[in-house]
Amino acid sequence: SGGFSRVLIAFLAGAIGALALPPIGFFASLFVSFTLLVWLIDGTTGSPDGGVVSRAFRAFLLGWIFGFGYFAASLWWLGNALLLEADEFAWALPLAILGLPAFLALFYGLAVMLANSLWSDGWGRLAALSAAFGLVEWLRSFVATGFPWNAIGYGMMPVPLMMQSSNLIGIFGMSMLAVFVFSSPALFGTRRGMVPGLTLAVLLLAGHVGYGFYRQHRPLPEPAADAIT
Repeated sequence: SGGFSRVLIAFLAGAIGALALPPIGFFASLFVSFTLLVWLIDGTTGSPDGGVVSRAFRAFLLGWIFGFGYFAASLWWLGNALLLEADEFAWALPLAILGLPAFLALFYGLAVMLANSLWSDGWGRLAALSAAFGLVEWLRSFVATGFPWNAIGYGMMPVPLMMQSSNLIGIFGMSMLAVFVFSSPALFGTRRGMVPGLTLAVLLLAGHVGYGFYRQHRPLPEPAADAIT
């Protein structure tokens, strides 16, 4: 059915995004991940069924499924620690590999629900999704004692050249940058706002890489005179 297909695509979109994280570090996978997510949200927003609450719930559920796929694919290795003393801790294995991803996915459900409330046809919807993910990654850093592992922004930093911008905007800013840039191919779908949206995404990516090049190639500071004597 169409509903099952959407669930499967949302889960796989999240799981594909996990390929951007170490040890694989294939950051381009997030282009697939967030482009699919935007198109899925487009379908949710454009549905004539139900009222505002119903649509908000569907958007939340969509984001949760996406997040569950992302965290299940990126945090499965936590279960390995429990297998070291399996006779005592094997019972907790489902909690580690399914329970924790299910909990963390609530934040991404919230992000999609918030973005859905500001959704539009043009590139503004990418900005809404970007801001929402930046917000929930910040919330994830302290809510319930905080578990900020595998923030989306880390996918934007596969090599040292692309890590330097975090010095300016931090991991939450990096997450916003990542979501906007990686979701930009979705603009080819409706073509509304495509030129300004893609131009902004290219400029942001170029600035991100350019700043990294500048940081890595600027001259080292001269040692202080008293440090030589």
